[in-house]
Amino acid sequence: MISHAAIAAGRLAKARRSGTQDLKAKPIQQLTVEHDDNREHNLNLELVVDPLLTLSELVINIDGEWTPVEMLDEVQSRLPSNNESRVFATSIDLAELARRVKSKARIAEAEPAVLTAPQRASLFVRATSAGEVPSMAREEQYVEHDNDGEDESDFLEDEVGPTFLLPVGKASQTLLPDLHNVAIEDSYIAPYMNRRGILTFVVGGNPSIGGRPVNERTTLENGELIVDGRINVHSNSITRLELSMVGRTSGFKLNVPAEFSYDEERTRQKSGSRLYKFSARGDFEAIADQLPNDTLDLYVEFDGPQLEGPVRRRFGRSRYLVRRRSHSTRVSHGEKTILLTPYYTFKAKNPSIYSEVFDSQVFEHMRSSVVERKTPTSHRLKADKPVWINVDYQ
Repeated sequence: MISHAAIAAGRLAKARRSGTQDLKAKPIQQLTVEHDDNREHNLNLELVVDPLLTLSELVINIDGEWTPVEMLDEVQSRLPSNNESRVFATSIDLAELARRVKSKARIAEAEPAVLTAPQRASLFVRATSAGEVPSMAREEQYVEHDNDGEDESDFLEDEVGPTFLLPVGKASQTLLPDLHNVAIEDSYIAPYMNRRGILTFVVGGNPSIGGRPVNERTTLENGELIVDGRINVHSNSITRLELSMVGRTSGFKLNVPAEFSYDEERTRQKSGSRLYKFSARGDFEAIADQLPNDTLDLYVEFDGPQLEGPVRRRFGRSRYLVRRRSHSTRVSHGEKTILLTPYYTFKAKNPSIYSEVFDSQVFEHMRSSVVERKTPTSHRLKADKPVWINVDYQ
């Protein structure tokens, strides 16, 4: 076991001599979360933090009350620059944590009953700083002292100094393998990273999903729909992703399987918010006989091991260049021609497709009329048109 007091005292003395006691913008440099291979109910945590910080225990907030979860132990750093960081680790018993969350929630109720709503609790760590307090700290507790800097060891052993709570998350690097739900008694507990990048647990419910798709390319070419995009989800791994086209009035629906890939490096930098890139291709020629005279809205449907069922999100957030590069196309079936034109909603810029069904002869007549009207000579000035110039000689 590494002596917290001795190591922290040395770092504090060095910081005071150099005159630098400022913490970095993100005091947690790296967070690693993974399930224990030998104990299925346990979740292992490792936090690499600023050298001026000392971590003591993990806590959760349930109805305004801070409840202890596990104590932290300092371990030897596996990073090459171990002088620039400290490493703390622990293992959380998820079954015990779920029972604690459920019991605390029942006590808080005015009339104890069987819980139906899912209970959520975010994880925090109690820390002591040998320098300044991080901006993201909660519940700062200062203990006054008159230490002159010559007795740093006793100063730290007495835990004199700023003590506060830090969220377990918002790290510079987040290593997050596939998380899964853990069954406990008549329910289950699901770990996930919430939208603020904090490690959170939900008992008896789905993790917060998030995940609004971003449109990187939507166009229609040669009777084919071409779509590229990306989506961020809160630590939920995706096992299936499809592009869905839904008619507003006709009841038409078509699901197009999409190819998707996981961007691990971007996920590390985004506090565990998983980034997936996807692409889908839809052949309208093959379903020309099914296309209605309607507006088709585009959605993304996905599923994962932590979700009870498929989730659907509107496909949108289209930049100007993406909208500018969209093109229309047409397909034919018998004596019918279907014109497919992309358009974007006014505020959200969500892509949709106008599907207009014409008689083929009518469509060709309309098309030829438009071409005739767009002759270049119609915009030229006539040669015999007089030009008047007003000259003022004053």
